[in-house]
Amino acid sequence: MPVGTTLVAVPEPKRVTGAGTSPETVRLPKGGFDLIIMNPPFTRSVGGNLLFGSRPADERREMQRRLSGLVGGGKVRADITAGLGSVFVAVADRVLKRGGRQALVLPRAVLTGAAWAETRKLFAERYGVEYVVVSHDPQRWNFSENTDLSEVLLVARKEPDRDGTAETVWVNLTRNPRNITEALALADAVLRADPAPLSDSGVVRLKTDGEGWGEIFRVRWADFRDGLWFPGSFARTALNRAARHLIKEGRLLSKTVSMVRLGDLFELGPDRRDIHDGFTVSRDPTSYPALWGHGSGKVKTLALRPNAYLVDRAAPAPGRHLRPAPRLWKRAGRLLIAERLRLNTHRLTAGWADRPVLSNVWWPCRPRSQDIGPDEEKGLCIWLNSTPGLIVFLAHRTETQGAWVDFKKPTLADMPVPDRDVLRSLAACFDRLRNRELQPLSRAAGDPVRARIDRAVEAVLGLPQDALRGLRELLAREPVLTLGKRNPR
Repeated sequence: MPVGTTLVAVPEPKRVTGAGTSPETVRLPKGGFDLIIMNPPFTRSVGGNLLFGSRPADERREMQRRLSGLVGGGKVRADITAGLGSVFVAVADRVLKRGGRQALVLPRAVLTGAAWAETRKLFAERYGVEYVVVSHDPQRWNFSENTDLSEVLLVARKEPDRDGTAETVWVNLTRNPRNITEALALADAVLRADPAPLSDSGVVRLKTDGEGWGEIFRVRWADFRDGLWFPGSFARTALNRAARHLIKEGRLLSKTVSMVRLGDLFELGPDRRDIHDGFTVSRDPTSYPALWGHGSGKVKTLALRPNAYLVDRAAPAPGRHLRPAPRLWKRAGRLLIAERLRLNTHRLTAGWADRPVLSNVWWPCRPRSQDIGPDEEKGLCIWLNSTPGLIVFLAHRTETQGAWVDFKKPTLADMPVPDRDVLRSLAACFDRLRNRELQPLSRAAGDPVRARIDRAVEAVLGLPQDALRGLRELLAREPVLTLGKRNPR
């Protein structure tokens, strides 16, 4: 603590022990801390609701009720759906002085996860994020010792970026340090580096004594401050640069692509929880066909076919509310976008069925207007399976553990996609390739069907033939797709 610091008492704190509670005076630096370093607990309020550990269920319910009251009342800028980590960040903000810094280990979901939106807004309004370190190392997606979940390191200074000139340095590691010596050497390399601007050109690789660690670049904080933090989506700077150009500028290589929000064209259907609240699954035909599951050994072509049927519930499932089946069915769709993926084995990000279906692991998409028809649906299916479509799509993923990722409805609704004219022009490609088998995403470089999809995109956008080949081959080498294994061609 700095010499001469004045201490102030925070009223009414209590010490909680196994024997009960007792009054205690906590002393904090006047004006707040200069630096807060945290690796907060990540426990979430889903999947068994162990937000407060293994305490008895009635105690956990009461603690959750009180925490929900604090957060819901606007007293804490956080979302407990994201877990206690979001709450800890908001509490740290309250005791950090202006100009002070938070240095954090957080789940990678903080970058794009819908539940972390409040935390991103907190940083956007009050901070400049100075460093983001992302591990793309398949042997260690994490920085903490006691988890195998994907994590990031953040350093943020509590000073709003009022003139839009603040920059963020992104460090994308293909090799995560294994010990303190390696970590110190890497930190020194980061501080000595001259990062390339993401908006321009050039690649700067991090090395120490010939050992490669990854790549580093810089980007204006204002470029991503108010949306998803997408610049660290890929290990390679070239792919992050392509994602930035498409998402921020609608630019693909030398061409401008007219882009619109996916949510302006299509409404995404009900999620898996709603489906289970309204239906049970059956193999016997009903009036509610479904596409159930996303097995990489079965889902191989752009054209999808129902493989199950749904039966409307007569009574709610235990502990749940009954959702009317007809109301859910109105949100069925022919265009299906993956709700979750295993990136190293799955083949499709989107498919199209010749009749509306519901699903447990796909988002059914229903046109928002009657003049949007099968051509736009088929064209979007082609785009999302093309190299530029994949780059944008994967930049919108919420990563839980390496190759296991999912795609949240609010995030996808905001995702940019080509306008209707481009989509309609791509529909013929779907008809030509609808029953051709695609290889897993990790084998995209040598997949002839994927190459034909890219050629169709090149033709429609007026790009030279094979202009997308370099990006396709680079994408197929991404660690999150290959898990570090040699990429077959």
